[in-house]
Amino acid sequence: MMDQTLKDLLDMASLYGLLAKRYEYVDPQKHMHFELLHLKYVDQLERHFKMLEKHHGPSSFSFSSPPNTMY
Repeated sequence: MMDQTLKDLLDMASLYGLLAKRYEYVDPQKHMHFELLHLKYVDQLERHFKMLEKHHGPSSFSFSSPPNTMY
């Protein structure tokens, strides 16, 4: 099971990464705003993950793979 904080940070980093990409060539100010937020959450995500690894060990995380929908 994945830590809820880890999930939340992944969601935020992904969201701001997508928004930064969306505005990359359309609105440079919005692009930079969202890019900085993306980097902030990526940094927090990395620190949180390292803290979890330190306390629980690298093999204690189980990331379930997405369901295989192709036959």
